[in-house]
Amino acid sequence: MDREFRVLQTKADCLGKSSYFEMFEMSFAISFVKRLFVVLLFLYIGQYGVSQDRIDSLSPFIQLAPGIAVQVGIIGTDPDHDAEPVSVFKLNRQGINTTFGKSKDGVLFDFRVTRPIMNGLAYSLATRNHAWASQGFFTDNKVSVNGNYGVLDFETTKFRVRPEVFYAYSSQRLSVPSVVDSRLGASFTTDLNQNLQDYGSFQLRNVAALTYYPSIGEWQYAIRLIPSWTLTLFENRFVMGYDFQLANAASPFDGHVDRQGYINRINAVWHYEPSSFLSGTLKNSLGVSFDWRKDVEKNQSPLRSAFWVLDTRQVFDTLVWELRLELQAAALLADLLLPVDDSDLRASFSLNTDLYHHDWHYHFKGEYKFVHPDKENDIDIFEFGLGPVVELEGQNFRPYVALDLAEALFNDGAIDKIKLVAIGFEVLQ
Repeated sequence: MDREFRVLQTKADCLGKSSYFEMFEMSFAISFVKRLFVVLLFLYIGQYGVSQDRIDSLSPFIQLAPGIAVQVGIIGTDPDHDAEPVSVFKLNRQGINTTFGKSKDGVLFDFRVTRPIMNGLAYSLATRNHAWASQGFFTDNKVSVNGNYGVLDFETTKFRVRPEVFYAYSSQRLSVPSVVDSRLGASFTTDLNQNLQDYGSFQLRNVAALTYYPSIGEWQYAIRLIPSWTLTLFENRFVMGYDFQLANAASPFDGHVDRQGYINRINAVWHYEPSSFLSGTLKNSLGVSFDWRKDVEKNQSPLRSAFWVLDTRQVFDTLVWELRLELQAAALLADLLLPVDDSDLRASFSLNTDLYHHDWHYHFKGEYKFVHPDKENDIDIFEFGLGPVVELEGQNFRPYVALDLAEALFNDGAIDKIKLVAIGFEVLQ
């Protein structure tokens, strides 16, 4: 679409402004209709996701025009739920950013417009409306004035300050009756980026925020400190960060609106990405996260996450295969006393090959759960899918059928335990 715009703009120099707009409108309409056709074509098939044992068939966001995208699909495509169509539109053009429609979680309407006042200063009007039970059916309307000033801008040192003042009016159904309140607030954010040359780079963000709620006469404060250090050695990148926030959580709303709570977390990640690996690429990440929280028992381990992710993509003539391994091992490495997500090992393998002059894509996905010793470890997912690669509007799509064979292969061996996971499609990069 951008290329079409530039071509028409060049022709406009010869034809005149009015002819240019007529040509652009016609080209825009044709392109819009063609993209909309792709959306409607995949209305009943989509990239699936499971939420609370519900299978959702959703398309990715498909661009209809520059700054305009749509997602469509059907939720509840399994026999245990009622199927419902969903569609979400996104618009991001000329300082206006809006998302609206019926998503897989519920109806939403988010809108934000930002306009400059003067150099380094702008105002914004925003509303967020999420009619979702999981978020308390909240509405949040906010007007703010935001600054963004560069205090230092040297080659090795950059320092910016971002003040904000705002007024907001919100409602949320956390209990009966609903919470309705206005609030006045201000925040001050500083960002420091220091290049340490051979010793990497250091980043530091500080945030101080204060909010007043007139109807309950309460003040909420939050002071946050986020330092991080990044070091690159050849094909290795090390990132270590700390996140600390001191707050009194005095908001009558929950965290989906504006409640600020205590944070005390440290993260460390190692990335390894060589320029080449065999006949393709390799990405490797290994990381841990420790989280000290006030709402857990004192003798609980602070280890919240310990993960390893490996991605590789190899190309052999007309054969392309990709492998991804994900290991989450926090529950194996720590004796966690409170319920957390079970540790698991996930593996996915996909294969593209030219078969009978058509590209075909095969994929395998498996997930093995490691749980507490008093529970049974088992294979939760063993999925197989296949489908041809289809090109539409210059984009490659892969319609596919996916089956879950875990229960049939590893539990009782009954063929009737094979589950249809999804009939969908995905966009190939």
